[in-house]
Order: sequence, then structure tokens, then C-alpha cells
Amino acid sequence: MFRPPKGKSKRVVPIPAELVEMLREHQAQQEQERQRAGTVWEEHDVVFAQPTGRPIDPRDDWDDWRELLRAAGVRDARVHDGRHTAGRSCWSRV
Repeated sequence: MFRPPKGKSKRVVPIPAELVEMLREHQAQQEQERQRAGTVWEEHDVVFAQPTGRPIDPRDDWDDWRELLRAAGVRDARVHDGRHTAGRSCWSRV
């Protein structure tokens, strides 16, 4: 379910140049998926989607998150906890 943000303020989040390039590559790959899907593509205006354009099921995201943590040898944590870590990493580069 998509909902508007809880607060009224908008924030600008700095991202490293390397990430910008990765997102552009991802966008090109997603355009190829869109073409392959043809008429079954559902546009939801999301950055990460299933091969049909539908949003990724949050349960799948959770499984992927836990797998990444295990592979990295990091303790189990909530997806929300990653927000704080990512923010600190970005700010340390600015």
C-alpha cells in the first residue's frame, strides 16, 4: 500500500556519485524489463519492481535483507535499522 509521508516537510538526502551511476544503470535495465513485459507491465513508478512492474512484496524484501546480513557477517537487524547506518555512511562522505 502506498501512503504519503507522515510529516509535511521534505528532505534532500545526499547520495554518493557512485550510487547515482548505479541507479542510472538500474533504470536502463528496468526499461529493458518494461519492454520484455509488454502489455503485462504495470506502472507503479517504483525504483525496484518485479519483472512485471509490480512493487516487490515486503516479505521478499525482508528475506533478501536477512540474506545480505548473513553474507556480510553482520548481526540480525530490522530493515529500518539499515536506514540509520546508510544515513551515517552518506554523511561521512560529505
